[in-house]
Amino acid sequence: MNTDDRPGQKTENAMRAPCVLVAEDDDDIRAMIAAALRSDGYDVIEARDGSELLGSMGVPSDQSGPKSLPDVIVSDIRMPSVTGLDALATLRRKKLMTPVVLITGYGGDTGYGGDEADRVNQLGAEAMLHKPFDIDDLRNTVLNLVPGDAWRRCARWASYAENQFGLGTDLMPG
Repeated sequence: MNTDDRPGQKTENAMRAPCVLVAEDDDDIRAMIAAALRSDGYDVIEARDGSELLGSMGVPSDQSGPKSLPDVIVSDIRMPSVTGLDALATLRRKKLMTPVVLITGYGGDTGYGGDEADRVNQLGAEAMLHKPFDIDDLRNTVLNLVPGDAWRRCARWASYAENQFGLGTDLMPG
């Protein structure tokens, strides 16, 4: 089993493309984000809300945990059941430090008694984008947040694919 250099991060798959978990309750927006990231070569896990996001991360107490954790999370802030902010707070309490990009269609107040940007910063999200956002801005943000170990894993996969199947090195995202 490989262990990333990030606290709380583990992966069993030493050769795979960087993985992005996309949590968004709007089916069309989630599909658009997922399609754009898949076209860039990422593995994408889709979640319809914060509960599914947490379940994908093996939270709260799935004994076996996830087979592999995503390298980056893209999450809407306001979703039914568990919000993106609540999910991020839970992940940070569990010491899961996966980089998170939050997206929102609302400005200002989160309903938590403070400014949304302040709450996002307190929880340690790496970026926040406002809807409607430019998909290329999201793609660049994700590209810049993918940790180095994910790129090394991807390079091993590209090398393996070239040697075994003659697929070339165009498998690298970005």
